[in-house]
Amino acid sequence: MLQHLQAGDLLILEEVSDPRTGRRSGADPKHRHAVRLTQVRPGFARDFSGTPAPVVAVEWSLADALPFRLVTAVAFGGERPRPVSVARGNIVLADHGLTIAYEELPPLTNNARYRPALRRRGLTHTAPFDAAQAQTLPAAQALQSAPAQARPAIQLIEPARPPDAEPRAARLCNRCGAAQKTRVTRSSRGSTRPNC
Repeated sequence: MLQHLQAGDLLILEEVSDPRTGRRSGADPKHRHAVRLTQVRPGFARDFSGTPAPVVAVEWSLADALPFRLVTAVAFGGERPRPVSVARGNIVLADHGLTIAYEELPPLTNNARYRPALRRRGLTHTAPFDAAQAQTLPAAQALQSAPAQARPAIQLIEPARPPDAEPRAARLCNRCGAAQKTRVTRSSRGSTRPNC
């Protein structure tokens, strides 16, 4: 995996064992931090036994500076040093949620403003996200967004109609704001116009 790292990739630096005891159960779960790589330099260095080993030197921006001291390896009782922290790669941003598809809305009612309610609460709102631009930003800034830009994550899909059915359009009444279904017909000039 190390040979595939490149600038723009995310790494998560994580403590997996207690640096004082070496026990995995003592690892601090708050000692986990994402960084966006700004430079990657493969090379060689001598390991603890003096044997040359492949290494990859990585750098990240000051904005991704670790907010805690991360111990990478510790020697316990005269043993060879062993890692107590790891760098996890192959990281992608993903949402956490449940997609509910094809919920049927109640039918339109005449002379009333149409305000259908979803069966479940907690509609997700999303802000615009540009993955290519995010790769140029520090990890600390990749998820920062303006809440005012968030929009409901919902789509309105008209059910399929038989091929010979006339197309229909929905419009709001100028007087009361109620949603009305109208047939769309073609005028003699080829444009469309609704018939109430």
